[in-house]
Amino acid sequence: MQIQALNEQHILLTLPSGGDLLDLDHQIRHLLGNQVYDIIHAYDKLMVHVAPAPLSVMEMCKKIDQGLQLVKRQPVGVSDSLLEIPVWYDESVGIDLDAVCEKTKLSKSALIEQHTGQSYNVLAMGFAPGFAYLGALPQSLHIDRHENPRKSVAAGSVAIAADQTAVYPMASPGGWQIIGRTAMRLLDMNKEPISPFAIGQQVRFVSIDRKTFIEQGGDCS
Repeated sequence: MQIQALNEQHILLTLPSGGDLLDLDHQIRHLLGNQVYDIIHAYDKLMVHVAPAPLSVMEMCKKIDQGLQLVKRQPVGVSDSLLEIPVWYDESVGIDLDAVCEKTKLSKSALIEQHTGQSYNVLAMGFAPGFAYLGALPQSLHIDRHENPRKSVAAGSVAIAADQTAVYPMASPGGWQIIGRTAMRLLDMNKEPISPFAIGQQVRFVSIDRKTFIEQGGDCS
């Protein structure tokens, strides 16, 4: 593991392949206690924001390194909770669906089966509030982003790009390939937390028809 002091209040930890971010998060909070302001997850890295303290950031790095070697680690693993997201896979809302089928050489039914046939882990949060990067996609669905992102993508749009999939929680610019839409509300600034997504959580997509989509409050425009 790499431990790097970026400045007086930020430490960057990079895990080796297969490392457990949730486990490391818990261990850091245990070792540093109330000296931790926040910990931000991103794929194989943790950014630890620490409070000014008698210990310098270099001394905190040393404490983390020694503590992780001494403490018997018990992996927390991925959350047991499974978030199911109903999706209407149709060309009227999945505006790239036909093109993706052509590029991947999959029929529409095969593409849907591939996309809904497994659960995905929330690998990172970012780009926009409530936007979760989910992976990993089956190899058969790997496809490039658009060279020129759209100026506006509808809220609830389900998309794929490279080896990941995601849902746009609100209308925003976006360059991913859109294959469907959900009526499920995935961002509420008046709630805490504002999003149902959490790092390490498992997510599964469930195919629904147009009638169900509309009954759930979906917008077909």
